[in-house]
Amino acid sequence: MKTNRYEFAVRTVIGTREEQQDSVATLVQDDAFAAVVCDGMGGLEGGQKASRIVVDTLIDFIKNRDESEPISSLYLRSIDILDEQVVALIDSEGEKLNAGTTVVSVYIKDDSLFWMSVGDSRLYILRGD
Repeated sequence: MKTNRYEFAVRTVIGTREEQQDSVATLVQDDAFAAVVCDGMGGLEGGQKASRIVVDTLIDFIKNRDESEPISSLYLRSIDILDEQVVALIDSEGEKLNAGTTVVSVYIKDDSLFWMSVGDSRLYILRGD
């Protein structure tokens, strides 16, 4: 997909698993671009729920942030909140869900790139070819 200034693509591959536990979202807002990618921890029953709630919550934080708060502060502030949301996940019987996810996010505005990474997922910057 291409915006006025940014070009991005999203692709996931389920591999040999029965369930896709990855979640991704992008946000183009005014002259800024944000992306969040979460890799739900395979083998944990709540990996899919954990990755989805983290992606949705972080995009919502970015979308509704007070412009006076630096994005770096928002990222730092959000880590504990996102962790608490994952820990609080429960199953249909109200039992605590064994859940986890990684998170990688970027926020680009005015030729500056801010990033956040929790876990072992990677972030690459490609320049030119």
